Amino acid sequence: MKYFFLTIIFSLQSFSMVVAANDTIINPRYDSIQNSGNLDAIMNRLKNEKNNSDSGFVVAHFGDSHIEGDFLTSVIRKNLQGVFRSAGEGVLFPYSVCKGGYGPKSLSTTISGNWNCASIVKNPEKYPIGMTGHTLVTTDKKATISFVYNPTTEVPCGKNNIFEKVTIWHSGKNFKLILVKNGSADAIYIDTTGNGNGLYRTIITNYRIGTELKLCFDTTNGDTIFNFHGISFENPSVHGLQYNHFGVVGATFLQLVNHQDYTLAQLHAIKPDLLIFSYGSNESYDTYFKIDDYSTKVSLFIKRIKAEFPGITIIFTDTPDTRSRNRIPPNTTHINDVMQLIAKSNGAGFWDLNKIMGGKNSMLYWLANGLAGKDKLHFTRTGYELQGNLFSLAFLKIYSAKFDNSVQPVCDSLQNKINAQLATLSGKTVGSNPSTANATAKTNASSTSGYQVHYVQKNETLSTIAKQYGVTTQQLCKLNHLTEKSVLHINQKILIGKK
Repeated sequence: MKYFFLTIIFSLQSFSMVVAANDTIINPRYDSIQNSGNLDAIMNRLKNEKNNSDSGFVVAHFGDSHIEGDFLTSVIRKNLQGVFRSAGEGVLFPYSVCKGGYGPKSLSTTISGNWNCASIVKNPEKYPIGMTGHTLVTTDKKATISFVYNPTTEVPCGKNNIFEKVTIWHSGKNFKLILVKNGSADAIYIDTTGNGNGLYRTIITNYRIGTELKLCFDTTNGDTIFNFHGISFENPSVHGLQYNHFGVVGATFLQLVNHQDYTLAQLHAIKPDLLIFSYGSNESYDTYFKIDDYSTKVSLFIKRIKAEFPGITIIFTDTPDTRSRNRIPPNTTHINDVMQLIAKSNGAGFWDLNKIMGGKNSMLYWLANGLAGKDKLHFTRTGYELQGNLFSLAFLKIYSAKFDNSVQPVCDSLQNKINAQLATLSGKTVGSNPSTANATAKTNASSTSGYQVHYVQKNETLSTIAKQYGVTTQQLCKLNHLTEKSVLHINQKILIGKK
């Protein structure tokens, strides 16, 4: 039997979504960026960029493992660069050479000799760590590091598949880098300008795409350590939008705050226009979490950013619903409430992912429909794609409505993608008969991916529902992450069990 959660009436004129009375557990009608007036300045910058009257636009997206994997951010990057042209992926870190790391997909990295990897999550030696949230460290002068960059078609190359500039980010007074003469690039030199807090850059010119960029160290140099903080491939003559992603598996917002000096020093070098922060999944499970301390420290960090980067725009995305190890995270609501308040008080945008995905217990629906991983903490590629398209649409709708309605067809296309995916989940096609859909949605029990589902009716309790299906109240509580004292709401979806 088909399971139907949502009826979408799609208007060709406004492309708005009218949701039936029995709303889907995914709530696309909430897909908007709150405090959108605070985005006007960057929207105007983007308009100038699109019209070739600006020098470029830089986004830096910080977060945890949801961001490190680049599944979510790659969708947003592709969507935004499709409108404003591509200036590249920004600063990359070779997570793959760190234990348990993954990616970046476009960068292959090989190391030889003795290296250590540290991050803002695990840094016992207290190495300086910049905005990538990671560092590679060696004291071995015979060590080498090699890169091969094969970007996707969204990243523009220069003439003859050449990147004009490669930047190696490292700490000051490090081993001097030497470019192994293998024909991959033309020259190398240290750039000592525009650095702060001991952060330095080594520049390599005219890198040939797909070739091995091999680096070793000057063995006559008196330094004793090398701290690597990232690498970027750029064509300064190409204008467009650059989208950096800086994710760390297991990271919390306060861990970023604790390493802010190097992070801000590196941000001054890339000159971001927009910062996006996506944290909360890890701290939401912290037994010793103190919301007042969290609020104070994050607020001070944001105030420092606003002071050091006048005119910068910030967007917070909140914590999704998760059930890691089948636990209900005790801090999710508190964190999301605080993030919303910090956004409002600091003139920042706020994208309520938790509400969009369906709120409490929605992770079970995402899991049942192939949108979330079995760990109930991360999402599948399809799930991240849906989130990325939703965020992109929310962002571009603001731009289209206020600054450039020629982008409306892009919004329409994203809306169609979202509609099609939701319709697939519900087992219906966009434009289904509303009356039929409502009747289906009101059916007490149906199935989704093998689960039997019940819609709560007036005066029903967990006990009466359990009796109706021949199960125990305890079984319902365990499956739906409820307690026997939980208050049920009319039309709430209750999983009964596998058919």
